[in-house]
Amino acid sequence: MFKIYYFFILILQIGIIGLMFRLGIKNIQGDTLKKEYMPLYMRIKSDVINKITAGELKKGDRLPSERMLAKTFGVSRVTIVGALSELAKEGIINKIQGSGSYINCDFLEEKYSDIFTHITSRATTEISFGVFKPDIQYEFTIKTLARVFQLENPDVRVKVVAINPAASDVDDVYLLKIGSGEAPTVGEFFLHADYAAINGLMPLEEMPGFQELTETLYPQCFYRTKNANGEEHVHALASKINARVVLANIDLMNKAGITNTETLPDMQTLAEWVRILGKYTSRQKTEHYGCFMDIPFGWHGIIGEFPYLWSAQKTLMENYSLESYIKFIESENCRKGFEAMANLYASGNPAPENGPDLFAFGRVGLGLSSSYWPVVLNKMMIQKFNIKAYLIPSEIPDVPAKSVMGNYSLGIFRSAVKTEAELDAAWKWIKFLFRKKQQFLQTSDYSFPAVKKLPNVLKKSHPELACVFEKSLLHSNPQFDFRNIRKALIVTGEGFKQCVVDQKPSRQCIAGILEQLKSL
Repeated sequence: MFKIYYFFILILQIGIIGLMFRLGIKNIQGDTLKKEYMPLYMRIKSDVINKITAGELKKGDRLPSERMLAKTFGVSRVTIVGALSELAKEGIINKIQGSGSYINCDFLEEKYSDIFTHITSRATTEISFGVFKPDIQYEFTIKTLARVFQLENPDVRVKVVAINPAASDVDDVYLLKIGSGEAPTVGEFFLHADYAAINGLMPLEEMPGFQELTETLYPQCFYRTKNANGEEHVHALASKINARVVLANIDLMNKAGITNTETLPDMQTLAEWVRILGKYTSRQKTEHYGCFMDIPFGWHGIIGEFPYLWSAQKTLMENYSLESYIKFIESENCRKGFEAMANLYASGNPAPENGPDLFAFGRVGLGLSSSYWPVVLNKMMIQKFNIKAYLIPSEIPDVPAKSVMGNYSLGIFRSAVKTEAELDAAWKWIKFLFRKKQQFLQTSDYSFPAVKKLPNVLKKSHPELACVFEKSLLHSNPQFDFRNIRKALIVTGEGFKQCVVDQKPSRQCIAGILEQLKSL
């Protein structure tokens, strides 16, 4: 499994490197850039550095004269002077008046995570980009795109910073970084109303090209949040998106005696499938399970269950506010949703917390509110089985429930912007990440691009599954977001877990949720 995974990463990296050099000639929109996308003096500087790295040039070695270098490279002496000046600024050579230029070091410290070190110039403006909980593949992709960006914008360097979750599920890492003055210039995050409420994010509407950019995105990809003065602004834009579906292991379902799997019309059918699979898998000697569902921990896991809570209703939240959220939790639909999920859990021989992993191994029948992650895992497995996706059903036949459009959004942190040049660079970087090919590369994890009508990796590898995920996205509600949302989700998740896992009465669990929500 791990060999296949790293082989996949290697192939992707090779493709990204090839794309980088293609991007150097034409940008993603097809507009021709300057022929010399890397200045000539930079090529000469890179040649000297590479020879030092290879051991061909050592400390104390004298470089050929400027005239000789100009002849060797076929350039003017002005270009050679520019290259030598850059090398001297970085302490790589010493220029001695009347004598020449000498190598000043035996070796250069290599940054092995950055294979483009020697082909990007020293920038005058540096911004940081916080990438939330990245894996090796995604971090490499973003670092590569940062170097492509610098080829287009030589004066700007984007420093990629991994943002790992806070030690406590209750705390939010970005809130902690805003408070300590350590927020990155641009951040990738999930849910941001709390940041906006303390003026942590810059409003984006007045940035140049904002309107043109948002017209290319799915409308659910941006929404307004309130700042400290109660003013509403667009503080972030979703860069990659996803929605939930029901994933089915058709082979296991057939073994259990479920053969009519063409459609999943309603909740009654889903409940029957879960019951049959639960009964069948509980009799197996091997480790098999009827279903898996997200069991909330901290503020994570509960949002995926919301399609079952509002069911066929468009949404029971009138606006993005705690008050509207409380009304939704008080609704009869929500209570029925709690009971329906508790019944599915009780009858389905549910998988433990690593249910998505077990599904990828073929040991689970149904993922009740699944993201694309089990498909990602299964892609790496030698053992394959027939996977089918369905829209999450409601109690009304052939009327699916609406998923929530999950997203990672990009925003500019106010405290990290010190100059107009940094603000300009941050916005250029955000717009760069929304170009078409950049969007495609960011969705190598099987998420969907925020730009409308673009292909992604899931569409190429699993077109039938991608079609259902896309329908779920187009049918989805925007991500709801309001101040104290994480606390509200933690409270809701705890009550949901008591009802579903501990099988406590739904009315009792919801009453406990409401009591805590009203005290926030």
